[in-house]
Amino acid sequence: MKACIITSKGLETYSEKEIKSFLKTKTEIKEQVVFFAAQKKEELVNLAYYGRTFEKVLLVINEQEFDKSPTDKFVFNYSEIKETFTVDGERYGEHPFNSLDIKQELGKLIEKQTNKKFDIKSGLSKFYFFVRKNYFVFGLDISGFDLSKRDYRIFLSPEAVKPTIAASMLIEGDYTNKKKLLDPYSKSGIICIEAAMMAVNQSPQHYSKNKFSEKEVLKDEIKDVKTQIYCYDQDFKHVNAAKKNAKIAGVNKYLDFSRQTVDDLDLKFDDDSIDLIITQPPKFSKRKDPQQIERAYKSFFRITKQIIKKEGKVVLLLNDLKAKEYTDLKIIKEQEVLLGEQKLWIVTLEK
Repeated sequence: MKACIITSKGLETYSEKEIKSFLKTKTEIKEQVVFFAAQKKEELVNLAYYGRTFEKVLLVINEQEFDKSPTDKFVFNYSEIKETFTVDGERYGEHPFNSLDIKQELGKLIEKQTNKKFDIKSGLSKFYFFVRKNYFVFGLDISGFDLSKRDYRIFLSPEAVKPTIAASMLIEGDYTNKKKLLDPYSKSGIICIEAAMMAVNQSPQHYSKNKFSEKEVLKDEIKDVKTQIYCYDQDFKHVNAAKKNAKIAGVNKYLDFSRQTVDDLDLKFDDDSIDLIITQPPKFSKRKDPQQIERAYKSFFRITKQIIKKEGKVVLLLNDLKAKEYTDLKIIKEQEVLLGEQKLWIVTLEK
């Protein structure tokens, strides 16, 4: 059966790695979409349960390029539809229609072709469409809700990292529980919490299992392992927020929390002792003093170069590539990511 995931633009290769860690299958990447083949629906349910870098898993029913409207040549070919159904979706690009138009048109077409009832909010079968420019894909929504959301994200700073990006940064850094990981600007603790869940093999949807209509096939294989995850920030309120979020996620015992300034990290860690630094440094902003930002980055990169291992990696989430001017670490990758209209970069560095 043909399936796909929907993710943020720029995260496709990380989602592809996730898919291949679950299934031995060929993949095809399109903008925000990764296609793959599955043998049975159970595989898709468990991928949705354990997936960390995407919003949706779809069993593909219809895929096409279109001229005027994606519904012009739409054919519904899925026999397991229940008595009522819901259609949801997202659209990117300039079109003479909006998402609500597509929802309603698809609902009417499926009603006509199946004699089932379209319920705009709470149908038993949940379908999802994705439109980018003149490309359209439609399928059964395996989870029926946004997989990028996390129940633990309660105490948040304004600059909290989106969990799918945090997970992608961990994949970029090849994180495992054997590695010593530091986030010195942890804010709400998102990167460290995602790392802990990854280390113990805990699903990001562990506490949302009842939302899955086929929860009986879900398999939990949580491990109790040793970790070295340092969740640091210079602000007490951020450290406290991270502690609370980690407790809600059930992984607080796997994290080391501390209020630490970046300038003091060389007192906390030996030279060449950290395997991974994964973090979102201070954002560039017109409201912030540029000299203060420059000092912060120079200090961060100086300490980073001192404490990171020779074979270690630094993975940063930046909102401005100007930050590269302040380091002599080797830049090995720059990955642009789009969140709506917001442009970010995942930048990987090493000694």
